[in-house]
Amino acid sequence: MLNSSIIEPVPTPRAVIKHSGLSESYADGFKLLSTAHPRADFIDKISEKGDKFAIVPLELVVPKETKYITAYVNGHDLHFGQKTYVERPFAHMGVFVSIHEWNERNNELFLYVYALLRDINGDDPWTGHVDVAVSYYGV
Repeated sequence: MLNSSIIEPVPTPRAVIKHSGLSESYADGFKLLSTAHPRADFIDKISEKGDKFAIVPLELVVPKETKYITAYVNGHDLHFGQKTYVERPFAHMGVFVSIHEWNERNNELFLYVYALLRDINGDDPWTGHVDVAVSYYGV
């Protein structure tokens, strides 16, 4: 937990969107306003050939004073089977989050959370969730 009121610049691996009027170097003076922890549920998915990710859209309310937003994966649990775990080797797995749109007028944030779990032939159902952390920064 950060006790300081000043936050260091955001590390590169995070998906970042910033207010259009601010330069990248201005991020040094931002204060953390709050952090949200939404969860994207992926239920009864079947990966198609071609490794297509399943997508869950999330909509969040942004604090009014926000000038800078970061979103990143904070954990995940994906497994074969629907209600119970099925032991099965997997060939490919991936998760990530992206900021789709930030509507500053309405204080709305739209995220897309992507997940994929494939076995060797891509025909087994899978389920799970991806935890996301969204941090709001202001001056």
